[in-house]
Amino acid sequence: MKYRNSNIRLHFFITLYIAATLGGSAAYPQSKKNSGNGKAAKSEQAAVSSASVIEEIIKEISDYKLDKAEELIDKAEAANRRNKKKNPLPEGLEEAKDNIIKMREMLDRVESIEIIDSVSVAKKDAYTHIPLSPASGRYLAPSVLPEVFPHKDASTVYATEDYSMLMWGARNPKGSMSIFQSDRLSDGTYAAPVAIEGEFGDADIDYPYLSTDGITLYFASKNTDGLGGYDIYMTRREDGKFLLPQNLGMPYNSLSDDYLLIIDDVKNVGWWMTERTSAPGMVTIYTFIPQELRKNYPPDTPGLASLASVKSYKSSWTPGKDYTSIIAASRQTPTDEKSKEAAFEFYIPGKGIYHSYSDFKSVQAMELMKDYQEMNNRYDSLRSHISKLRMSYASGQRDMADDIIKGEKEIQTLQKDMKALSNEIVRTEQSAE
Repeated sequence: MKYRNSNIRLHFFITLYIAATLGGSAAYPQSKKNSGNGKAAKSEQAAVSSASVIEEIIKEISDYKLDKAEELIDKAEAANRRNKKKNPLPEGLEEAKDNIIKMREMLDRVESIEIIDSVSVAKKDAYTHIPLSPASGRYLAPSVLPEVFPHKDASTVYATEDYSMLMWGARNPKGSMSIFQSDRLSDGTYAAPVAIEGEFGDADIDYPYLSTDGITLYFASKNTDGLGGYDIYMTRREDGKFLLPQNLGMPYNSLSDDYLLIIDDVKNVGWWMTERTSAPGMVTIYTFIPQELRKNYPPDTPGLASLASVKSYKSSWTPGKDYTSIIAASRQTPTDEKSKEAAFEFYIPGKGIYHSYSDFKSVQAMELMKDYQEMNNRYDSLRSHISKLRMSYASGQRDMADDIIKGEKEIQTLQKDMKALSNEIVRTEQSAE
């Protein structure tokens, strides 16, 4: 046995000598310069490894696998204790640990709601896909706001049934998002907007919906007690100010942006938007049956994480219950007389928001408005056509390039013409007695 070990060592040294002879300096120790490069490579490798660790942790958290995420965190911290240089703690680890704590707290009080429908739509005009009953108000394009009103980054404007109040989110002078409110005056114009007051802190707040009671406000906020991005909150107004908001928890909120929760008291359904399962530029709108009093799932409910994340909204259905008529009613577009009459929303400074041709005092302005509507329809149709051409181009049909360029130029021309016509409509109507 002693000889055998000696032979092995001899064989090893002979092999090493041959390698050194054939490889030249490759078998010798690296110079200090090369050693430095080696350290840099190791440092870079450690950074890459650290990034991959946090990515895996975030993935487990996003999948609501909190136990697995905590195991990975424990391993990362243990490796760091053994060798801090070789195994640095990944950036974002503390935030991940904080999110796990928040998610565990929310998983203890997941609201038991029946989610009856869902649809994926483009985020930019998602509000147009919510068939809100007129009594619950309506959402309008930010273009209805007078130019002097705060409107930077405004995504939508909420109006009460009679348009007596407008509410919307926009950038304030400090650069953060605030919710502004403007009330209609007796002459049809709107008062100077004011940022709503309440215990909102310095966080961005946006996407308001004021319930028909005129007191309860649902909105989205980037508050630090949320799960990340926008979370949905609820508050109530008392003595002109809104009280401390409450995070609605799950299933409404997730690690993605969640916003614009609406409850329609007439249809007895609610909607909320989320980006949790959507492609870039898209949102998912869930329809649910609201409860008068909140009822949560027991914390030990099987599949609770799936219910909280809305992995399959039909998992929230009551076995044996027929939801056909409820879904059909929730999808129904309002058809009352006011809805039929409200063909558009067009703001005339000094006179208010016009909703139909009959609102015009000037016949000439009314005819110009008809031209404007035709131009607007052409604009919408052209944008849709260009979008389809771009999809064809992306799929390899390169002969679409000229048509796309031509269409984009026509869109720019239409935008200028619509702006000029809009100004002419305003001037003509304002001059009418």
